[in-house]
Amino acid sequence: MAYRVYVIQNSEGKFYIGLSDDVVRRIAQHMHVASKRSKAMR
Repeated sequence: MAYRVYVIQNSEGKFYIGLSDDVVRRIAQHMHVASKRSKAMR
């Protein structure tokens, strides 16, 4: 199974580096968690 390293930069300029065998799915998971955090902060 092939894994890929990915780098995400958020709107605050912070970076997150990850490793996944399904980058599209993993980024979707990041976005889902981020939306939950945004709702909690309102």
